[in-house]
Amino acid sequence: ARMMLMGGIGKQTRPLGGMANGGEIDWAAVSEAGAYTQEVAATFADLLVEGSFAAPSTANGEAIMANMDDFTAKLAALGTAGEALANAAFDEDADALKAAFGAYVGTCKSCHTAYRVK
Repeated sequence: ARMMLMGGIGKQTRPLGGMANGGEIDWAAVSEAGAYTQEVAATFADLLVEGSFAAPSTANGEAIMANMDDFTAKLAALGTAGEALANAAFDEDADALKAAFGAYVGTCKSCHTAYRVK
């Protein structure tokens, strides 16, 4: 379930990047991405159970479990980025979309650097 949720985040990243960087903007898709991102951020930690990081997991389960406060802070930042995406869509504000997308990918990179198995 965790990989499916994060896979959904990954699938929306490329289209969002294109829109944030001058491509044609589909505000409904941005809104959906923002809502999905907020939902994942709000529920993901509930799926983290000690011993549940079996192969083919891409997450370093030991590091996550040992640093749960940091990991949940990163999830909160992801949720905030999702909220910013949704707000940009509501306002149909391309500049806000660009800023929100920057925050969004920044949260992804931060977590992947700390917790993703290469």
